[in-house]
Amino acid sequence: MAALVRQPGHNSHVVQVHSACSAPAHKRHAHSLRFPEVSLSKSNNPITALAFDFGTNSIGLAYGQSLTGSARELDPLPAKDGKPDWARVQRIVDEWQPRVLLVGLPLNMDGSESEFSARARKFGQRLHGRLGLPVEYADERLSTRAAKEEARDRGHRGNYADQPVDSIAARIFLEDWLRKYSGQ
Repeated sequence: MAALVRQPGHNSHVVQVHSACSAPAHKRHAHSLRFPEVSLSKSNNPITALAFDFGTNSIGLAYGQSLTGSARELDPLPAKDGKPDWARVQRIVDEWQPRVLLVGLPLNMDGSESEFSARARKFGQRLHGRLGLPVEYADERLSTRAAKEEARDRGHRGNYADQPVDSIAARIFLEDWLRKYSGQ
């Protein structure tokens, strides 16, 4: 089901929004990773993205752009049961001005959605509702493992509660997404 909505701050820009997959979370697969569906066609115009690695206590952040395919980690957002300080999120979006928001989707190894995927999707829907920007979902399988390995290489002592690696994970799946977006 699709609806036409006017993006806040864009008086003449109407975006077609498709609702998320209505199948139960455990039956959805990686082919339904986008919400809302918007035109982000590959072109010579670089795209900027802000990635969120959703968690209940901490939400990792990374910013990247498609021109070089590079991304950088930002300070993670503290969260209470997955809810960030929305005013802080707005300030970050205002500062970095991304064209798209990317939310990591924790899939099972077989590609089906995990129980936590529904919470990540709900977070993405809230981002879209509050900020009016397109949201896409990225397969984040193994990004936390890779982030922990990278953190260890940087001297991290393994205390992930006090020093989370969520922003490293966000950078990793954002860079993967940027490579796919730019066709590299």
